[in-house]
Amino acid sequence: MGKLKKELVKALEKIPGLEDRPSKVAGGSAIFYNDKEVAHFHHDNEIDVRLTKKIIRSEGLNHYDDSTIHK
Repeated sequence: MGKLKKELVKALEKIPGLEDRPSKVAGGSAIFYNDKEVAHFHHDNEIDVRLTKKIIRSEGLNHYDDSTIHK
């Protein structure tokens, strides 16, 4: 596990209800909150965070052009 990912996971696991465990979606490591996957890693430098469609639209969010997983 990369240094930044390790630091992020360590910090997130301090939040009650959050834990790092295998992803049901991406097959790698994921962050769960109260048994629901809220983010997953594609590798040590890329994380997908679960957002609602409303937030995605309102913020005008898109996947990065150089994303190795999503286009």
